[in-house]
Amino acid sequence: MRVLALATSYPKSPGDSTAPFVRSISRGLVAHGAEVDIILPHHPDFHWPDGDPPVRIHTFRYFPGNSQRTHLWGYAGALKADVSLRRRVWGIAPLALGSSFLRLARLARTLKPDVIHANWVLPNGPPAVLVGKRLGIPVVTSLHGSGTFMAEAGGVMARAAEFTFRGSAAVTGTAPEAPSASA
Repeated sequence: MRVLALATSYPKSPGDSTAPFVRSISRGLVAHGAEVDIILPHHPDFHWPDGDPPVRIHTFRYFPGNSQRTHLWGYAGALKADVSLRRRVWGIAPLALGSSFLRLARLARTLKPDVIHANWVLPNGPPAVLVGKRLGIPVVTSLHGSGTFMAEAGGVMARAAEFTFRGSAAVTGTAPEAPSASA
């Protein structure tokens, strides 16, 4: 099975603590026999030597230059307290969403994945569902906290999340960790 994933966060380098669960999910899929390609936004601090074998990493640019002031999409830079977008991000959101859609569509046509995996219902669900519908590829959406909090805010965010849920073949979430026997 070939999985093409779209995420907005991932550890920026070995040892970084940014969204280690996205790396774990991707590597877990590989351990179960899947081929995994993941698409991430460009970030000036992103440095994986020769990718992250066996996960193949692809990035997309949404803004020129290499300044951390303009590269706020993902990697915990876009959100305020993990529940709302920073004001400056609203201006780059159309660029980032459009760029992620184009990169996903291009790679989906080339790689012909069996499934598209959207990490976070927002912002990655809508581009994943649009590409999936256009190319006839099922979409699996994983719920991670911040995307869910944003969807609960209502308005356009809730409608975008609903669009994603309706267009996804499956939706996954994480269960709270069970208390240990010693607790």
